[in-house]
Amino acid sequence: MAGCPSFNVDNIDSQLIEKIISGLTKAGATITGNNPWNVNLNQHGIKLVAAWNQDTHVAEITVTDKAWYVPCGKIKEEMIKRINEARNGGLINESLFTFDFPENV
Repeated sequence: MAGCPSFNVDNIDSQLIEKIISGLTKAGATITGNNPWNVNLNQHGIKLVAAWNQDTHVAEITVTDKAWYVPCGKIKEEMIKRINEARNGGLINESLFTFDFPENV
């Protein structure tokens, strides 16, 4: 298992942070800390650290561990997609942050 390069997500406010944390928790993630947050998705070996700059409204996400079969680019793509869904009023339930990465991606 190995990590991935960090990536930033812009236009993050406190309400969106609450939605993201709620969605991750509903999907079974274990979250410790409070900015930065240590997140174990409990899916596909994915663990990450997220830090939010309240002044610039930018979140920096660093995947610190993952299963060998999950490409870093796919994690980034899926995280941004789901954060945007939450931003645009998507339903915050267990499926929002449930990832389906087949072992042959």
